[in-house]
Amino acid sequence: MSYFLRLKCILYNPNLLLMLVQLFGSAVYGVDAHLITIEVNIDKGIGYHLVGLPDNAIKESNFRIAAAFQNIGYRLPGKKITINMAPADLRKEGSAYDLTLAIGILAASEQLKTKTLKDYLVMGEIALDGSLRPIKGALPFYWRGGGVCRYFV
Repeated sequence: MSYFLRLKCILYNPNLLLMLVQLFGSAVYGVDAHLITIEVNIDKGIGYHLVGLPDNAIKESNFRIAAAFQNIGYRLPGKKITINMAPADLRKEGSAYDLTLAIGILAASEQLKTKTLKDYLVMGEIALDGSLRPIKGALPFYWRGGGVCRYFV
C-alpha cells in the first residue's frame, strides 16, 4: 500500500478521534475570484494553527471568533485546531474569512451538525457580539464560485 493511500485511510477513518471538515471561501484579486478550500482539523493537544499564506487580519480572526462564540453561546474547543487555507501559494487577505473559519470550527467540534458544507461558499466578517458585517467583493464570489452550489455571504 502506498504512503498516500495509508495517509488517506488515516484521515478518513471514522474510528479515529480526528475531526476534519472541509468548506469553501473565495479570494478576490481585482474583479477575479479564486475558490479557496478551508480545511479545519481538531485533534488532541492545545493550540491554534492557521496555515496557507493568510495575512494579519486573518491571523487575528481567532480573537474575533473566540469573542463571538462566547457572546452567542458557543465555545472554542480546548483542543488543537489546525486550519489550512488552500491553495497555499495564493495570498488570502481581509476579515471576510471570519465566518468561514468560525463555521468550520463549529462543524469540526460537532457544535454544528451538517453534512452539506461542501455545497456552500461561505464568506463574512464577524463582529465581537456575533453579528455579521458586510464584506467587499461579494459579486465576484458569486460569479466565480467554481461549481459551488450555494452561497452564504
